[in-house]
Amino acid sequence: MPAANWASTRCCRCCAPAAPATSPRPCATGSSPGPAAWTPAAPTPARSPPGGPPSPGGWRRSPSCGRCGRRAPSTNASPRGPTRPRAWVWPSAAVAALRARVRLAGDNDAVLATGSVPGVSDVCRRGPVARYVWQVGDRAASRWIVPFGSSGRADDPHFLDQSAHWAAGDLIPLEGDPTMAVVVYEEDLPGMGRLSLTVLNPKTDAELVHGWVTQPRATYWGMLDHSVEQVREIYELVDGLPTHHAFLIRLDDRPIGLFQSYEPDADPVGERYDVRSGDVGMHLLLAPGQQPPRGLTGAVVPALIRFLFRDPEARRLVVEPDVRNERALNRLKITGFTFESEIDMPTKRAQLAFLTRERFTALFGDHAAARRTGPPAP
Repeated sequence: MPAANWASTRCCRCCAPAAPATSPRPCATGSSPGPAAWTPAAPTPARSPPGGPPSPGGWRRSPSCGRCGRRAPSTNASPRGPTRPRAWVWPSAAVAALRARVRLAGDNDAVLATGSVPGVSDVCRRGPVARYVWQVGDRAASRWIVPFGSSGRADDPHFLDQSAHWAAGDLIPLEGDPTMAVVVYEEDLPGMGRLSLTVLNPKTDAELVHGWVTQPRATYWGMLDHSVEQVREIYELVDGLPTHHAFLIRLDDRPIGLFQSYEPDADPVGERYDVRSGDVGMHLLLAPGQQPPRGLTGAVVPALIRFLFRDPEARRLVVEPDVRNERALNRLKITGFTFESEIDMPTKRAQLAFLTRERFTALFGDHAAARRTGPPAP
């Protein structure tokens, strides 16, 4: 889906506005293309702005204008004064990408928001890291683009596959099986197996979750009388909220429970206590009716907490179980939660409890060597 944006850049500061990105206009001389044609300056020297390094590759506009004779800086000097060497080494694939000639367009108010600081520098220091267009309810119709490879590694053989599409303002189809489980966290539980968290898919997982939440032991989950369709609708709503997240817990790829996280200030509980910056809420349901290995709950709960605390912004966990749920209350005490006041929630009388990052680390340690993580916690 091309972005039909007019470039705000010019062949130089005195020339007329450039043509659209989809149809670059040559300069008056008809030599090299003028609008948004970018080539790297000297590969090593590049002037640094105060407080930060230069942009990768030292990008400057090429000497393309025949009306004013503006020239790009030579390989030995900068028109803005002395330069200094770089303080880092870029992987070869990244260097190759940054030395390639790329046509860019767009301005601050466009989807393809690239640009420099007119009158200060011709160095292009800003561009969209990623663009997404999601078709709600139809993942196959969604599109996305990133400037470099989706792996994020400059040595990846597909590092440059999307660059041309990104520079042109295009979007490409999403790939992969939309029903495939998206793993966000994994950790070895000694003597039990490999624990993993996968994003709950309402379309494919509703029936499984319905089988859990309608059993008598799940009475405190509040869905005993729900149909499969009602469960699906609830988790479709959760899936569409940026503040709430639902995951399936798996042990050696076998689903064993349901885990949810949320931002308290976007939840009813946030109206019943003073929310602090860094508070994160959580709910846990281990699959009722199954006979888990002895000690599984005591191993799963700390693993889930480690998952949430991977986010450096997360400082304190918040829970509000039903005051009648003695098993949950006992587990929270064992895990180190501090109980505070009881509160009235829309469907229950709840016990408010908290666990800070510092207290959890003091009780359970970091366990960094025992886990392998996926993307950052939502």
